[in-house]
Amino acid sequence: MWLAAQKKQIETANYYYLYHGYLSQDVERFSQLSIQNIELYCMEEVYHEKSSLPRTDYQYTSESGTADYYHQEDGLIYLVGYKGSDPYLAAPRKLIQYYRNIPIMDYRNTKSLDQYGETGFAIDYELEELPNNLRSWATKNNYQSLRVNGQLDYQVEYQGEDYIRTGLDRMDGYVIDNIIDLRITSIEVRIDHQWKPIETNAVLLKYFGEKRIHYTSLYHRTDHIEMARLTYGDHTQVQFYTMDLDYTQETCLHNYEDIYLFPNPTFDDVSLKIAHAHDQKYSLTINSIIGKKIWQQELVMDHTTQLFRIDLPYLEQGIYSYIIRDGRGKTIQSRRLQVIGY
Repeated sequence: MWLAAQKKQIETANYYYLYHGYLSQDVERFSQLSIQNIELYCMEEVYHEKSSLPRTDYQYTSESGTADYYHQEDGLIYLVGYKGSDPYLAAPRKLIQYYRNIPIMDYRNTKSLDQYGETGFAIDYELEELPNNLRSWATKNNYQSLRVNGQLDYQVEYQGEDYIRTGLDRMDGYVIDNIIDLRITSIEVRIDHQWKPIETNAVLLKYFGEKRIHYTSLYHRTDHIEMARLTYGDHTQVQFYTMDLDYTQETCLHNYEDIYLFPNPTFDDVSLKIAHAHDQKYSLTINSIIGKKIWQQELVMDHTTQLFRIDLPYLEQGIYSYIIRDGRGKTIQSRRLQVIGY
């Protein structure tokens, strides 16, 4: 595994390997990360390349189609936007660009980094990306698309120095704490090919309430690279970059490119999109957190790419796991599912 096998120090390059996992036990520092407290679920290759998006200088693009966009000026690094899972419905590969850049690192005077501010954003959803009840409401009113406009408040603060231990070596860096608060300011719908504002209602408020995202980053001391990230929640997520490839680790390409289960977290129903299917039959199983089978549904593919609307049984608020198997019974995706209450 990476903490024992990684031998190269991260340096500026055209590509890296990004590993994703969950903490099995809490840590207070990056230096406390070890093979014993990380549950990895996939890895993917990430490319560092010039960006064509407005106001950006470069981007990190993963082989699963996600991307982070950055602007760099006089030692300051700004986050311009990203393409990935949106913060509300977890719809995959949504492009979200902030109206004003967010400062996330200052290499001129790192130890005094303390930035506060706000910016705006907008997210467009097609009908197929909406949960069942929200899609039914939109269809009933002849809405063709949905757009949420929001405000983002950010706090970026230097926390100190830390390191990641890599076998006999270690990578030193700066710890930056990030808090992002999101709130919706208005909602629009597209009807007759025109965008029109609407008033919020109980259906909309169910999905588009206020949200907070809290994560801590470890930046390389000299190479302007985010070496690792801890994203806090019910289960802390871990991401880290390395130059080394672990051939035994499952790739994220299948997890993210071919199969999407969203929204996750969910209140009740979910959607499952299977793309580039190799089999005609699949199954979705919901297990308790200790692995006891609760529910299962068979899925039959009519096309190589298909979207299923899944009406889950009643599940109490909490953490579950879902397993997707192909027609031969082989597990092709196994992840956590979070059910949240009203």
